[in-house]
Amino acid sequence: MSWRPNGLARASVRARPSSFVGAFVALLFASTVVSAAALFLQTGITTGADPVRYAGAPVVVAADDELRERQGDGWTATLPLAVRPLVDAGLAGVLADLPETGQVVADVAFDVSPADPDVAGAAGATWSAGAWSAAALQPVRPGATAPGPGEVVLDRATAEAAGLEVGDQVRLTTANGTGSFEVAGLVDGGSTRAWFVDDDAPALAGHPDRVDAVTVQPAAGTSTAELAAAVRAALPDVPAPATGFVVATGQERGEVETVGFGATRETLVAIGGSLGGVLLVVAVFVVMSTTGLAVEQRARELALLRAIGATPRQLRRTVATETAVVALLAAPLGLVPGVLVARWLLGAMTDRGYLVPGVELDTGPLALAVTVAVVAGAALVAGLLAARRPARVRPAEALRESATTGGRLGPLRWVLGLVALAGSVPLLILSATSAGDLGMGLGATVVLALLLAVGLLGPVVAGLVARAVEPLLDRLGAPGRLAAANGRANNRRLASALVPLVMAVAFAGTLLLLQGSLQRATTEQREAALQADTVVTSTGAGLPAELVEEAAGLPGVQAAVGVLPSSVVAGSAGELMSHSAAGLTGDLDDVALALDVGVQDGDLAALRPGTGDGDDGTVALDALFAGSLDASVGDEVQLYAADGAPLQLQVVALYTRGLGVASALLPLETVAPHAPSDRLEQLLVRHDGPVTATGRAALADLVGPGGSLTDRETATVEQRAAGAQDSWLNNVFAAGLAGFAAIAAANTLVMVALSRRREIGLLGMIGATRRQVLRTARLEALVVAGAALGLGAAISWVTLQPAVQGATGSGPYVPLPVAAGIAGGVLVLTLVCTWAPTRLLLRRPRAAAVGTRE
Repeated sequence: MSWRPNGLARASVRARPSSFVGAFVALLFASTVVSAAALFLQTGITTGADPVRYAGAPVVVAADDELRERQGDGWTATLPLAVRPLVDAGLAGVLADLPETGQVVADVAFDVSPADPDVAGAAGATWSAGAWSAAALQPVRPGATAPGPGEVVLDRATAEAAGLEVGDQVRLTTANGTGSFEVAGLVDGGSTRAWFVDDDAPALAGHPDRVDAVTVQPAAGTSTAELAAAVRAALPDVPAPATGFVVATGQERGEVETVGFGATRETLVAIGGSLGGVLLVVAVFVVMSTTGLAVEQRARELALLRAIGATPRQLRRTVATETAVVALLAAPLGLVPGVLVARWLLGAMTDRGYLVPGVELDTGPLALAVTVAVVAGAALVAGLLAARRPARVRPAEALRESATTGGRLGPLRWVLGLVALAGSVPLLILSATSAGDLGMGLGATVVLALLLAVGLLGPVVAGLVARAVEPLLDRLGAPGRLAAANGRANNRRLASALVPLVMAVAFAGTLLLLQGSLQRATTEQREAALQADTVVTSTGAGLPAELVEEAAGLPGVQAAVGVLPSSVVAGSAGELMSHSAAGLTGDLDDVALALDVGVQDGDLAALRPGTGDGDDGTVALDALFAGSLDASVGDEVQLYAADGAPLQLQVVALYTRGLGVASALLPLETVAPHAPSDRLEQLLVRHDGPVTATGRAALADLVGPGGSLTDRETATVEQRAAGAQDSWLNNVFAAGLAGFAAIAAANTLVMVALSRRREIGLLGMIGATRRQVLRTARLEALVVAGAALGLGAAISWVTLQPAVQGATGSGPYVPLPVAAGIAGGVLVLTLVCTWAPTRLLLRRPRAAAVGTRE
């Protein structure tokens, strides 16, 4: 009679579907998380932005918003910039002289805010603005004449919301100050809300000699490709921005007009690639572990097949077919929730400002097909690996070994486990010596390396755990001795239950405590640094720098400091990293009265702008940031401004509260030319005594409707709320990783418990009571939970200590509610997923349980 292994496999799945439920659940959830990450990666690679502002211009010339730095080993580090650099206004004239060009428009994009309190919705409102000639580029139906000097054309919906009509006067605040403009007309459509005369727009934007982009129309008979080539050939004749030019056509025009689009693409790729890579490894590991466990639980059946003449090849084919059947059912089903999860996360991130608006999820078939292939492939490999041992041993040995789930670890797992353990050491060192996001971001990689080591060496770890708790269990009577004996004899089964729980604890602990430690240090430093009695925050287009001197001259004011938040870029470990920065203005001798950054060395009063001729001025650095640059007071450091312009700066001070303020402090005159506007975000005011109603009213009158006043306590509360918002994404990732690991752990625990039906039946037949069996199960669950908490906590602590120390200068912060929540969750999960299946098995007749098939 011919042997039909595939038919046997299909019959096995049909006859005993419960044996494959655990593997099915693991594959389903693995497919969900992997497909969500794959869709994010695919979206980051393929996404584009449709042009709106530049819809009518076939060619747009702008500065490249990606910074590139050539490294010594030939590698080019890149980083999307938070601010798009501006281009020389003379570029428009050069391009207009080309024979291939028609109309050329120098475009500026800036924000204005209504300064009249009686304008509806003026408080906190900002309107996007531009030059009138650019209106023809947008899908705008003009219906109005061009504005003249001192006039503005408004979007009709904006005017109606503000209660304005043609002929009305409206006071607007721009980067050039506050002025009165007459509403000259109304238009419909487009993305811009306010239009000004071409000659005035660059000055109103705050940079009269620079523009955001230059749009070019072709001359008659010139194609877009020919026009773009001619434009590129002319660019060497124009002063280039630090990052160089980009000549955009097609959908690239939308990327030029959307500030932050490059950062959005990088975020999507980072989530899909980096976090997705972690999820992929975890998912593959869980799938292989669960599938391997399902095969090991059928060791008796496989041994019998060998005993009746099945060849090793037939056995492997049978297991492979069974695994493929389950995988090809579960993996495609997991794609549906995967798409839903990815769509929800994309929308939530957009709503919270992590991504620019308008990005749509790419649900193309490639990412989904790769997900199915990876998940099914991992399951197939796991099944074949698990079938190796029962397939290669002699039939008699197979029957004998199927009696327990112990056994020695193979040499391959020893080698791979030790390699993973050794590989975590340099990662720990790198996380301790790297500043900011780079050091913190290595945490997940370190955890993954340590978890791989625990997973590969799981039976060894389980054996050590069993020996460690054996003396304690022996004191707890017959149930304790039985639990200890089970741990010794079935180390592989114990490892299968232990590893997913360790994974859940390690990921939850590391990600939550990493963010919690950073947030706590940031809050403490911010509150210690803020010495101002009154904080004035811009609610519109910004606060004028002159306001600082005027506020300092008010009666009862001791010090006033203006702050313009920005960023700088520095190289670290072969990568470009963005760091927070701030431009300061005011009497820097008194800055500590309003903003005490904890100066450690040097003097903030030595901050000065550059004088030209290679002198870019001075900078004060957070001590940890300076350490990553190997810089001290008196040294020169190479940084890049927010728009990518190189800055060679001399360090004049080091301070300790960089997390709460900024990693770098510079004079406002250094920061402003590289920011979208030179107007301030905050004004910090220190009074020489209690703040009186008269003093507060005088400051409010000086600030006007463009700013809101809060006291120190209120500002602290608002900053804490902002910190909680910043941690949202990290908490989502922690919940996703730990949640997936917890589901895998619950699934595995149930599989392990249900596989003991014959064992529980035998215990009943030899006299064990129901209570003793349940107590044994509880003790085993407590051993598993305790070991998982101990190992997971150790992995978290080893990871957190260097990462948090390198980022904050202090050790990890462990809030009791978080620690108690993780510990309680693991205990409840383990007890429920062990006790409930055991209780269910106790309801079956003992003889039937002993005679049951696997």
